[in-house]
Amino acid sequence: SGKEIILHCGSISGAATFYVNGRRVGYSKVAKVPAEFNITPFLKSGENLLAVQIFKWSDASYLEDQDFWRLAGFERDVFLIGRPRVSIEDFCVLGDLDAAYQNGVLSVDIDVRNFASDQAGKHSLVINLTDPRKEKVFSKTLPIKSIRAKEIQSISLAQKITRPEKWSAEHPALYTLTIELKDGTGQVLE
Repeated sequence: SGKEIILHCGSISGAATFYVNGRRVGYSKVAKVPAEFNITPFLKSGENLLAVQIFKWSDASYLEDQDFWRLAGFERDVFLIGRPRVSIEDFCVLGDLDAAYQNGVLSVDIDVRNFASDQAGKHSLVINLTDPRKEKVFSKTLPIKSIRAKEIQSISLAQKITRPEKWSAEHPALYTLTIELKDGTGQVLE
């Protein structure tokens, strides 16, 4: 209740049509790649029926299965994800060093999605970085004023890290980055 329900299928060999409660929700014919469908509009209270029709052959079979056994079916997990109406859609984190190899340059790009059909109010992203000893390096709060209905908003952060521990195979220095999405009241959504 109150969440967007995403059907995730890790991989299907062959082509597949997905149905929820007798209604077609999507089609996939790309092997080795996840297929995701927002099935929220197709759900009802109580029990629901998920059906998948898998075809061994499609026009993609001749492109993808040249060197494989001709088997059709699920190859990876299938599961449902319940996500808040405003949620983190994707993120990219890049840790690098400056030209002198002295200081770190951390770049974080985050896409926040509003599934709702109306504009979402204030939200915020909290980004925390801790060093290998679990000591806080920095914490930043990035405000999100509003997100238009059914849209994705991108938020970016570029942060200088003074003299970070450098990673090598002999001495791996692993930092931990956490991203939190909070609503206008400060409650953590994700």
